[in-house]
Amino acid sequence: MKIVVNIDTQREKELFLILKHIINNYKHADINFFTSPKHAAFTEHIKAKIATPYFINNLHKRIWYLFVGQNILTKLGNPPFLQAASAMVYKSYSNLFLFVSSVNELSKSTLVTLQKATHIFTTEDFVTDLLIKKYSIPQANITTTYYQPILMPISEAITNTNQIKDTYCDGADYFFCEINSSVTPFVLPIIKAFSQFKKWQKSSIKLVLYLDADAKKNDIPSLLSYKYKADVVCIDSKSVQAELLIKAAFGVMYFSAYRMQHIAHIAFNNNVPVIAHATSLNKSIFKQAAYYCTVDSLATAMQQIYKDDVLYNSLNHAASIVAAQYTIENAAHKIMTIFNNYMPKQN
Repeated sequence: MKIVVNIDTQREKELFLILKHIINNYKHADINFFTSPKHAAFTEHIKAKIATPYFINNLHKRIWYLFVGQNILTKLGNPPFLQAASAMVYKSYSNLFLFVSSVNELSKSTLVTLQKATHIFTTEDFVTDLLIKKYSIPQANITTTYYQPILMPISEAITNTNQIKDTYCDGADYFFCEINSSVTPFVLPIIKAFSQFKKWQKSSIKLVLYLDADAKKNDIPSLLSYKYKADVVCIDSKSVQAELLIKAAFGVMYFSAYRMQHIAHIAFNNNVPVIAHATSLNKSIFKQAAYYCTVDSLATAMQQIYKDDVLYNSLNHAASIVAAQYTIENAAHKIMTIFNNYMPKQN
């Protein structure tokens, strides 16, 4: 089965990971990649590549794909052509399959192309629902893949949870919160909520603020006069992997924007309960696997997680169900099932 894929933007990493899995596990899948020099690193170890030039501008790119690209596809027998919908979409291509991870990023011309696509793969239920309700795409033309977030293997020598606690929190339990640009407005309310929690519980538990690459130290307010400053640990992302700290955490606070949900999924995969910002988007993605709250009710949520063993265990059970759905194997199987069903209609 020959399939041609266009890797054109950094946002296609999740699609590429699924395709890489297909290459390694579906021997009948003959996947060829259109790759530009700008994004060649994605397909560095892939043999079947169709090199595109370094495009001077969008007009140059459009002309190349409309004429040279179309000619290549014709010679290959017009196989399925798959690409992320956020990239420049080529309406004239037959057998067009699109991968959609966010409707907000799509241009008006792309939304028109969605109506003409042979089939659409989405990453989440809410994306599928938007395409159906807002853009009238037939449900039969959409498959939700539930792509596997990018989980980096833990490379540190220390992987035992007690050793992690000893190394970074003097052996104490801790709540983990990643601080990135989308979480910055919540930093002060999170610290205040932690204060309230400590007053109620009077425990040794700590708060780990993990500074992502796009966060700055001045995003964290001064803790010099903070009563519980000894229990707030700020860790730079360059010094240790988030996966390692999440694995050993007592709980994870998730107030990040969409596309950062791998933080919660790491917790789900390690039986660590998640306290998530109570947004409709988070509820759509995490379902019953997280405890939802606002920043104003965060202290209460922390106390509930800390005191209620039944709640703690029920969250971990629900998380295991979500984690089982979000596997790269499932995503690859869904995509290949659609292609297998489509193939008899060719020729």
